[in-house]
Amino acid sequence: MTISEIAALAGVSVATISRVLNHPEVVQQETRERVLAVMEQHNYSPSWCARGLRLGKPGMIVVLVPDIENAFTQMAVAGVETVASAKLHPVVLCGTRGNSKREAEYLLRMTDRQADGVILINSLLRGEQLRALDDRGIPFVHIGRRDDGACRHFCYIDHAESVFKLMQHLSGLGHRRVAFLLNPFATILEQQVREGANLALLQAPAGASLDFYTAEDTASGGFNLVKRLLSEHSLPDVLVAGSAEQTMGIVHAAQYHGLAIPDDLAVASLADAPVCSVLNPPVTSIVQPVKRLGMMAARMLFDLLDGDDMAEGLPQEISLKSKLQIRRSCGNTKYIYESIE
Repeated sequence: MTISEIAALAGVSVATISRVLNHPEVVQQETRERVLAVMEQHNYSPSWCARGLRLGKPGMIVVLVPDIENAFTQMAVAGVETVASAKLHPVVLCGTRGNSKREAEYLLRMTDRQADGVILINSLLRGEQLRALDDRGIPFVHIGRRDDGACRHFCYIDHAESVFKLMQHLSGLGHRRVAFLLNPFATILEQQVREGANLALLQAPAGASLDFYTAEDTASGGFNLVKRLLSEHSLPDVLVAGSAEQTMGIVHAAQYHGLAIPDDLAVASLADAPVCSVLNPPVTSIVQPVKRLGMMAARMLFDLLDGDDMAEGLPQEISLKSKLQIRRSCGNTKYIYESIE
């Protein structure tokens, strides 16, 4: 059943159906009860919807995240919560620790407890596992690019493009050996980083090279990698951290071991944060619209709950762009720092 068919059977407009689903308090009781009865009769939505609306208690939005302590996750969830709170929907956060089995268990547990909808962040689940949501009639949205067809509705930041711009900037400053440090849980991010970096490498001067490392998403992770690279005599021209926390560790390690930034080691970050502008020297970073990404995912999910065109089979893919904030950590000598959209 579509929202239009439900509206016709209940003798109301599509807008009224939307108000019953999202703002039941503004709909007359007789109309609301008639609409809910039609929904239940035709299984338009899970039974939790009608029960919850009658009780005046909106259901919950479940957000599955690989790493609760990650700054990207926190900002994305903040964006989700901003939209959900305006809709009077509580947000339930489930940390999967980058474990697909744990993620699948959480998903089953939450759907059995009648979640309104689910937002997944960089999910490791395969298509057949995600179909459990469709089987239960629970809409879901994915944060992070998916090219496997497992998610029909998703939004993401175009990391490949931003990494390509960063690589061009580094090449223009004369850097040839670039290494990336990423979170081992960030498999989808790593795919996009490799895509953008390898594309830039095709256009780079002779002698350019790339390396990829993983470490925990903490200052210790960044510090220990620098220590390891020094012991192996394999320090690159530039070390690009995946997070602000790793960036702080890299800068601290460089200072601890007597390395001058950027002369001995240039440093950049894939995620800008206030600390990046106050480190010495300030760190070139990619400014990501992460909170807006979370808000976009939540709005997309509520569109599905409203039963608009997306609920009638039209997949949605939204890409947000980052900008490059150029500072002094990679050798920029301009007095005024630059932002490249």
